[in-house]
Amino acid sequence: QFGESMRRTKSYTPDDWHRMTAEQEAIYENLVALIEQGSSPESPAAGALVQNHRDHISNWFYDCTPEIHAQLGATYVSDSRFKDNIDKTRDGLAEYLSAAIAAAYYVDS
Repeated sequence: QFGESMRRTKSYTPDDWHRMTAEQEAIYENLVALIEQGSSPESPAAGALVQNHRDHISNWFYDCTPEIHAQLGATYVSDSRFKDNIDKTRDGLAEYLSAAIAAAYYVDS
């Protein structure tokens, strides 16, 4: 994924970076709204934002399969570099996003 991400992003213009960042911020802000409403990470609304998040990664960086996304979600809380960056939007966002990603792919049947 790293190589694909580097290949794609090296051709991005400042406008591309602005659009990508705005999309990411919108996803994060929508997740923050769910947190503030008391919505569970297992909710359908959170699941829809998980899909938006995965699509965002696939569109801008590399093909983000559900398996890769699940691993990435776990990294959001286990690696302080990710956690600290995501939590700049709102404290606890990394944990909520990680839990929402896990819920989207690991549903008990």
